[in-house]
Amino acid sequence: QSVSPSITPYVPTPAVAANSEQSLSSAIRLIVDEQAGYPKREEALHALAGKLAEADREALYVFLRQHCPGDDGQLGQVLKNELLDRLCQVELPPPGLRDLLTQIYQDPGQNIVLRDYAIQHLSAFYRQMASAPGVDPQTHDDELNQAQQVLWSSVNDTGSSISGTAMLGLCQLSQEGWPGLDQSKIGSTALKLAADSNAGELTRITAFQVCANLGVKD
Repeated sequence: QSVSPSITPYVPTPAVAANSEQSLSSAIRLIVDEQAGYPKREEALHALAGKLAEADREALYVFLRQHCPGDDGQLGQVLKNELLDRLCQVELPPPGLRDLLTQIYQDPGQNIVLRDYAIQHLSAFYRQMASAPGVDPQTHDDELNQAQQVLWSSVNDTGSSISGTAMLGLCQLSQEGWPGLDQSKIGSTALKLAADSNAGELTRITAFQVCANLGVKD
């Protein structure tokens, strides 16, 4: 699925993009090392604290963007899911996080589980950005609008669990009272998908759930 061309991609500065592995912290080097065992990589991930250095953040972005051999197994998926959790938990969203999640979702070469995780975390990013202190108002509004565009676009991805993940995210955000979400539009979209015999089973099951949550009785 493609999204609106108005979505502005994040581009790292040349100095950051050119950083060598030697400039990375030992924890980041271990996390992105495909040859290291999962327990050591997870331990390094849990040791991350505070704001990431720019080079460390960009190294994690590169790692998350690319399809790795471990992505098709449970441990690799858990590791990347926990990394996305970490990025979405800091008070101020790291630069380029919304674009990273968009790229993971849009990349057909990514494992479908990780594409679903990206949409799940886009809802977390929405909360993170909506409540972030001190963000430039224009940046705040642009990031929320573009995140919402991707969520709505992924609702059309009805052949997998992604559509349901997006619908649930939009439903929960609207019920939590975050700005810019049209609850009636979410309900009518869920109703339409619940009745669509061509939509995947997971999509229709979630659509019924969203209809129930929003009191759409039709």
